[in-house]
Amino acid sequence: PWVYGAGPWVYGAGSWVYGSGTWVYGAGPWVYGSGPQVYGSGTWVYGAGTWVYGA
Repeated sequence: PWVYGAGPWVYGAGSWVYGSGTWVYGAGPWVYGSGPQVYGSGTWVYGAGTWVYGA
């Protein structure tokens, strides 16, 4: 799967993402970003304020 950010702060590829505070970290090839807050589970991601979505 992959992850894509609707905002300017999340982008990458992998099966999941995890974040806290103003950073994002993801397993798989790589996922990187910075924003208000990001939460991920399975193959989808959700961000507070600016949202992100992955399939």
